[in-house]
Amino acid sequence: MVADLVRNLAERGGAVSAELLSGSGDDLSSTVRWPESAAPVDPVAPGERTVVTPVLDGRVRRGVLALTLPGGLPSDASHHELLRETAACVAIAMREERLRSQVGVAAADVERLDADLRGVREQLALVRDAERRRLVAAIVTASSAQLAGVRESVRELPGPARPGDSVPDAAEHATAALGQLRDRLGDLIDGFRAVVRGVHPTVLRDHGPLPALRELAVDLPRQVRFTGDFTRRAGWEVESGFYHGVAAVLQVFAASGAGPPLQVTLGYDNAVLTALVRDQPVPRTWIARVREALALDAERVAALGGTMLPEVTGDAVTVRISLPDRFGPAAPVVDRRDTSRGSATDRVGSLLARMRVLAVAGARADEERAEEWSALASRVDEPPRVAVTGEETAAVLDALVGAEVRGAVPDRVTTWLTAGPVPLVTTWPRGAGRPDRAPLAMARLPATAAELAQVYRVSVQWPSTFLRDLTLVDLLDPTPADLAAAADAVVHVLPARPTERDAALLRELRGAVLVIAAASSDEGVELATGNCDVVVRLDPRLALLGATLRDTEFRVVRRLTDIELEADVGATRPARGAEVLRRFPPAALTVARDAIRDGQVDNVPGLARLLSERSGLDRLAATLTEHVAADGDLVVARRVVRGMTALCRRGVPEALSREVERLALTSRELAEFAVLDALRRGSLVLPDSADAIRLLGGSGRGPRERLGLPADASSADIAAAAAAAGRLWQRHADGRQAGAREHDACLVLAVAATEIAAGSR
Repeated sequence: MVADLVRNLAERGGAVSAELLSGSGDDLSSTVRWPESAAPVDPVAPGERTVVTPVLDGRVRRGVLALTLPGGLPSDASHHELLRETAACVAIAMREERLRSQVGVAAADVERLDADLRGVREQLALVRDAERRRLVAAIVTASSAQLAGVRESVRELPGPARPGDSVPDAAEHATAALGQLRDRLGDLIDGFRAVVRGVHPTVLRDHGPLPALRELAVDLPRQVRFTGDFTRRAGWEVESGFYHGVAAVLQVFAASGAGPPLQVTLGYDNAVLTALVRDQPVPRTWIARVREALALDAERVAALGGTMLPEVTGDAVTVRISLPDRFGPAAPVVDRRDTSRGSATDRVGSLLARMRVLAVAGARADEERAEEWSALASRVDEPPRVAVTGEETAAVLDALVGAEVRGAVPDRVTTWLTAGPVPLVTTWPRGAGRPDRAPLAMARLPATAAELAQVYRVSVQWPSTFLRDLTLVDLLDPTPADLAAAADAVVHVLPARPTERDAALLRELRGAVLVIAAASSDEGVELATGNCDVVVRLDPRLALLGATLRDTEFRVVRRLTDIELEADVGATRPARGAEVLRRFPPAALTVARDAIRDGQVDNVPGLARLLSERSGLDRLAATLTEHVAADGDLVVARRVVRGMTALCRRGVPEALSREVERLALTSRELAEFAVLDALRRGSLVLPDSADAIRLLGGSGRGPRERLGLPADASSADIAAAAAAAGRLWQRHADGRQAGAREHDACLVLAVAATEIAAGSR
């Protein structure tokens, strides 16, 4: 509506152009200009032929409306009256659009809070049920043996004395039986007291988890050694949940019988309470018994927002317990790329909010396809999706995440990896069934062919920094159409010798796929170079090793280096070392030993960084960040607007279709991103492509980054550089050698520079 009002103003006023500049104070930026090719108006010095009037919403100025008249036509009262009338209508339209946006944001907040409430209720139900089962198990365990002893003592009590019985002997027998009964009743009561003390230990409330755990350890059949402590107290609920988690692990480990002391390391880092409980040495089969024994406790800790992860490291079993120091809904993820990007980021956020409003309206207006519209409304708040296909996808996915997550899920099922505060698995059934959600350590995943056939998708939530900006997708035997529908970008892992299927897939997805070639594949590199945006050499196994390197593996490599084992190290090293190093390819072992011997690395993080760098993992992560995550909001916006446009073609109310079309055609952010994407892919070449990419936000969205200016550049410097850039790209657009596509792209760049100049004044 605003665009129509501006156009009507220009036509009725017989003007050269009309323009709406929105904003407050001196921070005004062009919102609508008609015609679009007209020169922008300077709101500070509009010129003699330009008539300007404020757009007032009550007493608040929302912007400025400018009317530029042709030469020789002076302004009169009719022009001013037309401007005032149009400004009043524009103010109403802007208020309506702002209120719609606020309604959309509020609706999204309501949906998010409702989902949080459902999640909290589910977690509460899980905690309540797990605690009930734990108490039942504790009471039964504590009382069954003692009750049996009490019953046996009662049966052994002597009956009434009979004639001829020796009175002293009967009295002695009765006294002994009563004494035994008293002792067994005392044991039964002590057992119940232990259960009660476990539920509500008084030392915990008064002194904290460590003293309470020390008190518990006194009664265990094995010695426990504690190291570390907490730098501060947490809330009672948090400390209670943490105490019970660690206590459960200690009781399970101590039940194994005699052995060396259990090692417990406590810590407090980044608002998270942590404990590492270690038992050594143990048979490898012990880990299965540990997982089974701690199933209920792991559920309880996960429901509280924490993790309990048993694992085998060498000949030891360790359990890592982590719990945030406060309960509540997960904090919103902060975009780590949002570093002073100025009004560009605000405009993209406003664009996404408008898309959400339209998608919600579409769901209400188009009942037949309401689910698809609702999915687009939810898509606005999600990060971009990257599909990984080809060879060794599990290794690549786990390397990017930094943990062996994909390897824990069956291969023959579509898997999504998303960010979340705790490891959770959601299994989505085919048809109308409800999804099943459970902690990763306790989840019952489909295993048989029949079970896999009933599963549509498995979503794994993992606390990974990388997943905050990207969702990773592993599709099952995807076609090019599947990839285009499910993902915003594709990473295809080529084998050492590509097949015809690989070549066909790359040709079908030409210009829209990011490919990783195997480290030894010259043929793969040649194929990828001709069909892909970026080619990254990667060794998936080495990348996974660098991302998930373990302490025991580093210690074995260092020991082998110290005793200077040479080429036949595999034949001479101890059997235990061979087992620990089973994940090391020969080349990786050589790299690690050489780095340790030369003093390049002396700890696990150092070796992990070296292996990640050598494998190509760092380059892959940086490429995904640059090409997808850095402009994730715009990638999502483009996906959503395309989805809404496709739905509009299938029949929706005309007013909604017109709004979607206007959004798609008039969004400067999407126009700039389309040019930026084409320049990065190489499908568009301009006279100064590198400068164009930077001006469009390829190196940062702040005005200084876009203009290549130093961080301390003044507003005057920004305005001068932006004006010069605008003139340069306007000359390129007017050049005779510019084709239609290049002409349009240069105009987009000229407008972008002009907007920066206007915003700096």
